[in-house]
This record gives sequence, C-alpha cells and structure tokens, in this order.
Amino acid sequence: MASGPNGNIMKNSIISVTFTKNGATSIIAQNLFDIEASNGSEEQPLIGAAAALQVLFKEYEDLLLDEGTKVVSAELCYVSIPDGDAYQLIPAWVFRIAKPVVWSDPNNKATFPFDDYSQFVVNAITGEKMSGMR
Repeated sequence: MASGPNGNIMKNSIISVTFTKNGATSIIAQNLFDIEASNGSEEQPLIGAAAALQVLFKEYEDLLLDEGTKVVSAELCYVSIPDGDAYQLIPAWVFRIAKPVVWSDPNNKATFPFDDYSQFVVNAITGEKMSGMR
C-alpha cells in the first residue's frame, strides 16, 4: 500500500499469475475493487497529461534540471482513497520520478550512483496534487 493524500493509505490491487510450459499453475488476487457495486457518478471531464505535468513541474522546478531528476513515466489510472469503511476510486495521473543519488560505502569509501524512485499523483478531475515525495 502506498501513502496518499494527507498520509492516508491508498489501497492497491495485486494480481500474480505463475506460468509453466503447461499454462497457468496459480493465480493470486488481493485487494480487488467491486466496480459494479460502486455508486455510479456523473461523468466529469479530466485534465490532460500536459496540465498534470505542470503541477509536477511547479513542485519540482528547483530539482528537475539542477540535479538530473527525471520523469520516467506517466499513467492515467484510478487511485483508491479511504472513505469510511470503503474506498473512493479517483482518476489520477501517476508520474514516476527518478532522482539521482550517490551512496557511499562507509568501509571502503567507494561510491555507487543509483536512481531513487518515487511517485507524484495528480487528481485528474481537479488538477490538485494528491501525493508526491521530495
């Protein structure tokens, strides 16, 4: 589970399938949503990827160019927000961010560069930041 707005838990679905040369041998599904049982709501227009990216740029404007931080991917999907005993599914733009980091081994002082990944989530209806890490 990931952290969402105001530190709330965002439930995520997990589906795992194991295959062999004879086909699927096991299927495990957790945290699935019952979309048909949900309360339908009126259709609303969604913001585009460019508008959502502007929200991200405003948040990261001091990091993107100076430190080599990159937007690795963008995906329009539903995110789950706790709502009492249930969850609310909200369309959102989910950006995967890679920030370069250098780890130093305290024993031999060797350095190892790697990318530290985080997600930045923008509500696709309101255009507001839902979560993101600096």
